[in-house]
Amino acid sequence: MLSGLTLLDLNKVNFAAQNGEIEDFAVDIALKRMDIPQISHWLQLHTT
Repeated sequence: MLSGLTLLDLNKVNFAAQNGEIEDFAVDIALKRMDIPQISHWLQLHTT
C-alpha cells in the first residue's frame, strides 16, 4: 500500500480515505474480494 500511495503522491494525485478504509481495501484485495474494475472504481472514488 505504501508504494501505491507513494506513486500517487509522486504523480500529484491526492488520496483521501476514512480511518480503516485503506486497511479494509488491502484486505479485500488480498482475499480476492475485488477484481481490477472494482479496485479501479475504489481508487477513483478516493483520489482527486
